[in-house]
Amino acid sequence: IIVYNSFPSDEFIEPIQREDNKIKFVWFSQTIGRGRGLELFFEAIKNIDFDYEVTLIGNFNDKEFEAALKQNKHLRLIEPLPQRELHKKLSEYDVGLSLELNSTDLNRNYALTNKLFAYLQAGLFVFATDTPAQKDFMVKNSGFGILCGQTPQAIFEGINFIRDNIKDIRSKSIKRFNEAKKFAWEYEGKKLIEAWENILN
Repeated sequence: IIVYNSFPSDEFIEPIQREDNKIKFVWFSQTIGRGRGLELFFEAIKNIDFDYEVTLIGNFNDKEFEAALKQNKHLRLIEPLPQRELHKKLSEYDVGLSLELNSTDLNRNYALTNKLFAYLQAGLFVFATDTPAQKDFMVKNSGFGILCGQTPQAIFEGINFIRDNIKDIRSKSIKRFNEAKKFAWEYEGKKLIEAWENILN
């Protein structure tokens, strides 16, 4: 039995229907640091020539890394937000970054993060690296985003795909938002109850 660590659907609101040219990426965690794929993403996106914004929500734990990322003029930083406030804020963005790395630890290979489900439930287009867990999930649930390799070049190609398809990506945000309700905790939690009842029986 696989139980996804998702969230109640009422914590999310429909994505904002934007038509401007600025593509808005978002990534969040309590801690902003190395080993989360951000260094590869910022290496890749520095060669992009379209209008974009990358919002990181969290606190840095590495001053050197913070200084390096702040060289990108398109970066926006927000301190950690309460869960419900964070989930509603996600409605403002186009793309959620789920940039996990095989090399970080074994857990990253086989587990799916909270942020992946938050992006899905907010209706964002998920930009995910190809860890075994994320690859398996994204292949089984096509239409919610794209996979890329764990190199700056692969991420660069993924960013260009998003740029070339941003109108289509935005046009399907409400559809993704509604379809992702099947992952909500009110459904996932039932799996735990059913499993426990089977054990007791």
